[in-house]
Amino acid sequence: MIASTQNIIFEFDRNFGLELEFSKNSNKEFLSNIISKSFPNDIIRIAQWEKNVDNIEWVCKSDSSCGYEIASPVLNSSNDLEKIRSLVLALKENGAKTSPKCGIHVHIECKDFNIHQLAKVISQWIKCEAIIFCMFPKYRRLSKYCRPLLNNSALRLDTKHTPKQIIYMNSKRKHKSLNIRGYKKRGTIEFRLLEGVLRADDIVTWTKFCLYFFKNVQAYPKPKDLKIITFFDFWEFMKFNKESNDDNIEEIKMWILKRLKRNCPVSIFRNQADRISEQYDI
Repeated sequence: MIASTQNIIFEFDRNFGLELEFSKNSNKEFLSNIISKSFPNDIIRIAQWEKNVDNIEWVCKSDSSCGYEIASPVLNSSNDLEKIRSLVLALKENGAKTSPKCGIHVHIECKDFNIHQLAKVISQWIKCEAIIFCMFPKYRRLSKYCRPLLNNSALRLDTKHTPKQIIYMNSKRKHKSLNIRGYKKRGTIEFRLLEGVLRADDIVTWTKFCLYFFKNVQAYPKPKDLKIITFFDFWEFMKFNKESNDDNIEEIKMWILKRLKRNCPVSIFRNQADRISEQYDI
């Protein structure tokens, strides 16, 4: 593909939050102590499991799927993401533990969205989902905690569903790669795919990808169908084929290509990604 000369700039224009899951070897008091040492002026609360909405504090709480989790305060900037990076490094250095059951969940605020905007995000995610899943290791692709939306047999990929149909058919369960059940109660969409790791670069870059995907979708009309797209189409849809002076976008692009090279089980997607990777000597 020939790159466009239009510059694409990434902006943190929406509130977001993270949930970091840990195994039973890392209890709430242990996690709270690390946060306290990292950010002495921040508020930290220890709780049983609960829903967190617009919290201003760090919440260390129980999690039924893996053990424990940290819910971040509401975040809204690159500085906040660097704060997440430093916390993850501190957690790793102090011996925090994760397991294959753990995940990283990114919540993005959508309180201002109507059903048409929400249905558009869901539809575009479904079209890209097969490619996005290829960025993740096998155990995460098969995890019962982040199953594909495309597993929903009620969806017909060649049909133009109404916004209400798309929302209804994808809001029955929370353990999906894109969880929209919190749309009404929390005012967020939850991206659940990233495996529970203590690799700061993965967590930060995946969060940037989710924010950029969410923002980018708004530039397009609702798709006419839900058919899976090629990797070349995905690259163009994300505007990665256009020139950018933004380090955030370049970071996301390199992260995707490297993850696909390591994890992708679908030969056609891998071959297409390899052709693009040649431009970057990856």
